[in-house]
Amino acid sequence: MSEELPTLKQSYDCSDSGFVDNEQGVISSEFVGVESYCHNSTSHTELHTATRMGKRFVLKSLKEEYRDFPSYRSLLHKEFEIGYHLSHPNIVQTITMEHVEGLSDTIVMEYIDGITLTEAMSRGMITRDVARKVVCQICDALQYIHSLQQIHRDLKPDNIMLTHNGLNVKIIDFGLSDSDSHAIFKHPAGTRRYASPELVSGEKIDNRSDLFALGVIIRKLTTDRRMLKIANRCCAESRNKRYKDAAEVKSAVLQPSTLRRMLPLFAAIVLMAVSVLTTIFVMRSSSGEVVDSGAKYANIYNSISMHVDSVANARYGAIYSRLDNISTFEEMREFTNDVVATYNELNELSINMLDQSLDSTNIYYRQYRTSLLQSVLDIHTYYNNAYVDTYVEVSARLSDTLPKYYGE
Repeated sequence: MSEELPTLKQSYDCSDSGFVDNEQGVISSEFVGVESYCHNSTSHTELHTATRMGKRFVLKSLKEEYRDFPSYRSLLHKEFEIGYHLSHPNIVQTITMEHVEGLSDTIVMEYIDGITLTEAMSRGMITRDVARKVVCQICDALQYIHSLQQIHRDLKPDNIMLTHNGLNVKIIDFGLSDSDSHAIFKHPAGTRRYASPELVSGEKIDNRSDLFALGVIIRKLTTDRRMLKIANRCCAESRNKRYKDAAEVKSAVLQPSTLRRMLPLFAAIVLMAVSVLTTIFVMRSSSGEVVDSGAKYANIYNSISMHVDSVANARYGAIYSRLDNISTFEEMREFTNDVVATYNELNELSINMLDQSLDSTNIYYRQYRTSLLQSVLDIHTYYNNAYVDTYVEVSARLSDTLPKYYGE
């Protein structure tokens, strides 16, 4: 006799997948459990959280004392219209606008399970890698917003959320945003310390005004030299000296460090040196001399190269460690002179050691000498490039203080 197959209900009852309980939650098509959320005494709006059909939402409406003013109602509608047309993973989703009992006209938005960037920074959650990720995601969101001819105008850590799951960016609060299609509320707006000079002065702004705010945020996020260099360009007084768009900022953030960019060159130099030594060794061997003689010359050259490299590491390391503490033009001039002098000394050291080890009349002496001088130049170039970001940063800082030296 064949077994009866279990019914669909029996299958679910016997399944060990998921969790099932007998609690009857409140499932309503109306908003329930409305609670105040993130109160700001200086704002004309207020935020609440509520659930509908078992899902949590954020509700944004005018405070009671502002609801009878047409200008504030228009501002709320403008925010909804701008936010409603935005659909991006790093921007809070604006779902609808409707009349909610007790709140009047209300913007309904997705609920973000996370904290503001301000709070994340205060908790020490922003590592170097997290900072890079946050900046790149902000850039993605800004590039998208700007492609729609919209400007946020109030970008700051308080208006950037980070999700608990993955620390992903969600830009919020488009209450001061603007677009080409709107003709109302074009007056200067935003938070003063994040506002670009042109925004403060009431000039016509463009996407680079948001990039200025991004630069200020980067300065608060990290002390990484490369990132600070990017921030300085974002915050240039003249918008023409800033990056042209957010995509360019992201490209600068993701660009490999100078040291990483130099690695292929270093590898090529090593291969070239090996090739030169091998050629010399083969030439000496084919000329009738014993192989041990060629190996001896190669060993001498390697020994000199290693010694010069060791001296260079100590000398350049000591010199460049002074960069961060330079505060005057005189100190910068002295630093630059020492870098040049070190290069010349390394040249002289390598040649003197070669002279003491090889006969300068040897037909291969000139090849070894040329290779050594190239080696010294490569070492010099390596250290200059490895610290170039710091050098540029210090130079920019000194340039900013130039008027002080002239009593202005």
